[in-house]
Amino acid sequence: MLLPLLVIASMVAADPPPPMLSADPPPPLPVVATNAMGGRVFRIPLGLAFDSIAPALRPGDEVVLERGVHVPFTLTDLRGEPGKPIVIRGESGEEPARFPYVKATDRGITLVRPRNVVLRDLMVGNGTGSLVRIVGERTEGGEPWDANVQVRSLRVMQTNPEPDQVSLELRDVARVDVSDMQFLGWNRAAVRVVASSRCSLNLCVLDPVKALPQRTGVQVLQGCSQVAMSLLTFGPGVGTAFELGACEGAAADAAAATNLLVSRCSVPEAGAFVQLGSVEHALLQWNTATDLRRAVWGVPADCGFPNGVTLSDNLFTWTPGMIERVSEVPEGLPAESVRLQANLWWSPEIPAAFEAIGRPFGVELAPQVFNVDPKVEGRFGSPLEPKAAAFGWRAEPPKPAAVPPVPTGATGPPPASQPPKPG
Repeated sequence: MLLPLLVIASMVAADPPPPMLSADPPPPLPVVATNAMGGRVFRIPLGLAFDSIAPALRPGDEVVLERGVHVPFTLTDLRGEPGKPIVIRGESGEEPARFPYVKATDRGITLVRPRNVVLRDLMVGNGTGSLVRIVGERTEGGEPWDANVQVRSLRVMQTNPEPDQVSLELRDVARVDVSDMQFLGWNRAAVRVVASSRCSLNLCVLDPVKALPQRTGVQVLQGCSQVAMSLLTFGPGVGTAFELGACEGAAADAAAATNLLVSRCSVPEAGAFVQLGSVEHALLQWNTATDLRRAVWGVPADCGFPNGVTLSDNLFTWTPGMIERVSEVPEGLPAESVRLQANLWWSPEIPAAFEAIGRPFGVELAPQVFNVDPKVEGRFGSPLEPKAAAFGWRAEPPKPAAVPPVPTGATGPPPASQPPKPG
């Protein structure tokens, strides 16, 4: 009997075997369906804090917020795959509450170090900081986080005065594409882009409200590169529609913002269309800014100088006596910093008022148009004057010249036509 007792004693004294570990943590919520990508679908009921679901999500998974009011959420280290993104979306319904509403506090929706993620079909409102924030981190080589995030069909609203409030912030990220968003009221900026690259903002509406300052529409800070802004429709009353190469909030060692595009945007009754800080190689083309209230564009005195900025095919108008300067520029700014292709500038007070408000600053690479009243109609800035049809956000780009076909068997350009020989 001694041997069995020793065996039993040794079994009791030995460490228990380690538990079996699964490859993925169990999801904290039940799976309600499977989507077309083969991913799992999770539904978020009203009022549930679901930040803890992030580690359990796999490529192709989908998180659906039910209609109603939700608490703010932060999702960290989401890892989708190309072709199988992780989708965070709201359940669609009927107007006016078409999408679920995230009631912000100091934050609203935050994605930290996301990769291959889609965020769509949600409403966010009334916070003190950034209502929607997508933030990465710098790589060892100093590059922004490669996010590959799509943000679509969000409605971001603010009615409370909060000096630091921003509606959408992109920080230290690359490849974030934002489209079909509506911004209704904001304080500091509707969109702020910080230390990010290869980002785009398209087909968005930015509507101010009377009780808030709406200081800036879109602010791109120093240190950013390859940021494109197109087909943005502003409501009246923004302080400055675009700030490019802004230094406020940028890192002390940030380089100039580079390779920026502002194209086909409509800006009525803003204080100024654009402020150009430390920015290199920017193109502002086919935009319409009407009834400007302070200046067409300017350069802050304490934020570096622009270089290689081109204004082309834009349409600018203002009421006589309304603006202080056409171009607000500090002394010492080289004229070649800004290049002027053909643009249309109209107010009944020009050219006589140029002595007081100045001509457009920069090197004119093409004649500027000062003598055509575009007869702009309505909020959307459509010129009724045919001579103005080539300017502004509704203009059609020129068609390339037709190239005659090369005859079959020919190895070079077609021969020049010859007059017929006399018979």
